[in-house]
This record gives sequence, structure tokens and C-alpha cells, in this order.
Amino acid sequence: MSLTTNVFREVAEQLAMRFPWIRQAGAEISTFSAALMDDLSEAFGRGVLVALLRRLPNDPDVQAAATQMAEQLQQALQINLQLLTWMVGLSLLLPMLAAGPPLLAVALRRRRLSVFVAFHHQLETAAARALQALQRAGMQVHRVPFQPGMARDQVLAATLDMVKRADALVCLPGPDPSFVDHEVGVAYADRKPVVFLVSEELRRMPGTASTRYPAFRLAPTWAADFQPLVGFVAFIGADLRATWALCASALRHPRMGVSAAMVAGTALGAMALLLAACYLQAAGIVSAVASQSPAALQQWLPLVRRELLVPHLTLLAMAGAVALLSVGFCILFLQSLARQWRARARVQLRTVEGSFSRAGWVAAVPGLEPGKPMHDCLFEDALPAHHELHAVARTG
Repeated sequence: MSLTTNVFREVAEQLAMRFPWIRQAGAEISTFSAALMDDLSEAFGRGVLVALLRRLPNDPDVQAAATQMAEQLQQALQINLQLLTWMVGLSLLLPMLAAGPPLLAVALRRRRLSVFVAFHHQLETAAARALQALQRAGMQVHRVPFQPGMARDQVLAATLDMVKRADALVCLPGPDPSFVDHEVGVAYADRKPVVFLVSEELRRMPGTASTRYPAFRLAPTWAADFQPLVGFVAFIGADLRATWALCASALRHPRMGVSAAMVAGTALGAMALLLAACYLQAAGIVSAVASQSPAALQQWLPLVRRELLVPHLTLLAMAGAVALLSVGFCILFLQSLARQWRARARVQLRTVEGSFSRAGWVAAVPGLEPGKPMHDCLFEDALPAHHELHAVARTG
């Protein structure tokens, strides 16, 4: 532990020497934070005192005794109030630290998802409908239109350029090998996510397609206006809109995993103990101060206790609620983000696993649960390639 601490200290010192503005900014932030904590704590104490004095008689002795009691309580609870202020501040900062870097990264690298649509010329109408659905979802969609008289080198150059620049590829293969095989091969070599749309009558893939690529049934996907395909591509594409959608889904509290629930439960228990200790300390200080109050304030002690403890309890509850919501949001967002990255890595073939299986993808993509349209449109297992079917036919 001491070695790790020394390493971090040395790194911090080297950064401060190389970038003096870091040390200066840190000192200014620390000074500003301390002043802000003191001001907020003082403002809270003054607000409680003003509310208390309004409820008491105008007797100068009663007012003076109540003021002295509130000031003693404020001084005794100074550390608690600063702790609670820090808790609220960090709770508001934590979601920014959790969601800010991923959002900034995709905003700089993949602000808007670019999709290349590869299709057999017999499926140009279906490809055009799929292209329109992807465009309506805010994606940039590209394709090389089928032109019988187009020069081969021109087609190759245009295809290579578009596939290289695309973030993902949607492929509609035909009944026989075609130029689509080349487009899939380029995407495979570049580790691009590839998703197929295949008719149930055809049930075959290009020879250059990996058995780990997912494939959607064309007819039911078309009937659903290609929304299952759009949702799947948007999630694995992981662009700015998809990452922002993870923030929204975290606010809607999707189902959490066991490990995340354990972390949240532990954090909630620790926070509850901390808040209970703060409240008990405040109640003890109020009782101790009240026992030494002058005779003029004795008959008003129940009111004084209530007026001093209720605002403190309210502040504790607010701080706890903000902290709990902040931690819950961060857990949910980071869990969804990790789920998205794992799904993207799988469709990029960056993970070690066997052939595609729908059952193995159910937990990987939201909306792929049994009974959902995306689940029904996705083929259960990997489809054979053209040459594999021909080999089986010759053997038979």
C-alpha cells in the first residue's frame, strides 16, 4: 500500500512540475470548495435560526437563549454539515464523471453512426426500405447502387472506400455468390460489426461471412418496419445517440444484475449508518444544550428541539436521497455501457466464442428477450454458407 501511495504521489509531483497550472488550479479549487462549504453551512444555520425565532415569543430573554442554543448547535455540527455538503456535491459530480468521458469519447470518435448497406441486386427494394429505416433513426447510410454497366475497378474502389469509412455493415445476401461476398470480406478484415438480413427461403450466408455474425429474418423484420434491425444496429454501433440513450435507460432504472445490487446494497447500508450517526449526534447535542438552557426557555424546549432537529433531519434525508440516486444512476449506466461494449466486441469478432446462437445473445442486447420482436426476427443459429450447401448437395 505504501509503495502504491508513493507512486501516486510521485506521479502527482511530476505532473505538477511539468504543468504548474495543475497545482494552481487544485489549490484554487480547494480554497473555493472550503469557502463554499463554510458559506452553505452558515446559511443553513442562519435559516434554521430565523425560522426558530419566528415561532418563539418576542421576549428578549427567550430570543437570546434560543439564539445561543442554535449557535452552539451550529458550531457543534459544523463538521457534519460540511460532510453533508460534500456528499451532495460529490453526488452531483459523480454522474458527470461516470457518463461524461464515454459521451465525450463517442462525440469525438463516432458522433453519428455510419452504416454501409451491402445487398444482392435481386434485393434492392428490401435494401432501400432498410436504408430508409436506418436513416430515420439518425444514422448515416451508404450503399453502392446496382448499375449493370459500371466498371469493375470503379465498383471495387467505391465499395472499399465506403466500407472503410463505415462503422457497421448491414448485408442482404442473395441466392448465389455475388459482389456482396467481397464487401463482407472487407468488413471482416477491418473488424467491422456485420449484421445480416436473410430470407427464410434462402437461409444461406456469403462464403466470406463468419459463423459468429447475427442474422435477421427478412420477412418479419420488414413487417416490423425494420425496427428490430435498427435497435440492434444502434446498440452495437455505440454512437453518441446510443450512448446518450444509455443515460436515459439508467434513469428509467432497468433491471440490475446481482453484483450491481450487492454494491448498491452495501453503499446504501454504509450511507444509512453514516446518516443515522449524524442524526443521533445532532439529537444528543440538542438535548445537552437544552439541559443548560435558562429558565425562560424551558417551557419552549419541545418546540425548540423540533425546530432544530427537523431541518437537520430533512437535510440528512435530502443528502441521502441525492447520493443514493447518484450511485444508482452510475451503477446502471456503467452496467449498460459495459453490456454495450461487450455486444459490440462480439459482433466485431473480438471475443473468443463459437458460432452464433440467439440464446447466447439474449442477455447481450436490450430488447432481445424472448417474446420481443427483435428476438422473434433473429435466426436461432448460424446459417450455412453458399459453398457449404453446394458441398452437402454434391455429397447427397
